[in-house]
Order: sequence, then C-alpha cells, then structure tokens
Amino acid sequence: MIKSKEPSQDQLDVVNMVRIQVRSNNIKNIVMFIVFSIVSTFLIIFANICQDNNFIMATQFGERIRELRTKQNMLLRQLASKLDMDTSVISKIERGDRQLKKDQIPLLAQLLNANEQELLTLWLADQVMDVVKDEPLADEALKAVSKNIKKGK
Repeated sequence: MIKSKEPSQDQLDVVNMVRIQVRSNNIKNIVMFIVFSIVSTFLIIFANICQDNNFIMATQFGERIRELRTKQNMLLRQLASKLDMDTSVISKIERGDRQLKKDQIPLLAQLLNANEQELLTLWLADQVMDVVKDEPLADEALKAVSKNIKKGK
C-alpha cells in the first residue's frame, strides 16, 4: 500500500490558484452568455421592428420568385444554372438587392411554371417603387399616371 504524503504549501497554493482561475472563468463564461443573450434578443427585436416598418424591404417580384422556387423544391443553384446565372445573383434578386432584366422574365416564368403577366407586373411595380419610394408626392403622382393610362385606353 502506498502512503500519501501531505501536499506542500506550494502545491496547495497552485491548487488554490487553479480553483480561483476556474471560478473566474466560469463567471466570465456566465457573463459572456448573458451579454450574448441580451444582444441576440435585441437583434431579433430590431429585425422584427425593421420588417414591420418596411426598413428591410424585399421586392414583390423577389418575394414571389422565392415563393415559386421553394414551392417547387428548387434550390437557388438549380434555378441559377437554368438561367445561366450565378447563384448569388438569384439570391440578390430574391432579396431585392438586384433587378432581373425584363427579357429574362419569360424564361423565368416558364422555369417556375408561373404566370408571365403576373411576374412582369410585379417586376414593373418594383421598378416604379424604386423610382418613387422617397418622393413625398409619390402617391399623387401615381394617381395622375394611373388616370393618364386609363385615358389612353
């Protein structure tokens, strides 16, 4: 049987320092977790506020493209390949960060089994919105344009 001897004072000091360090690290980890939780919660709340107030504005066209694509279980890369585009371009179109060229809409409608007129209408609505969104008289101007369009028919 092996007899254990009493630890020296230096050894006890090292053990105590390790215990203090472990407790200190646990406290730091707890504080970091709390801070992370608070920041995460704040970001989620901020994102919801932005969406409710249209600060984050995906386009009608982009939202519809994403909806049609996901409805068919088509991946971004699959659609991008069929349109001979980079995946990031399609992603940007869906988010409203980039516009699709008008002449690409018929092929897109065919690939997504969508109504071409609907996609063209949403595409044009986004174009108009992009021009007038910051104009204080946008609503009045659009009413005047609508009236002129109706007269022209």
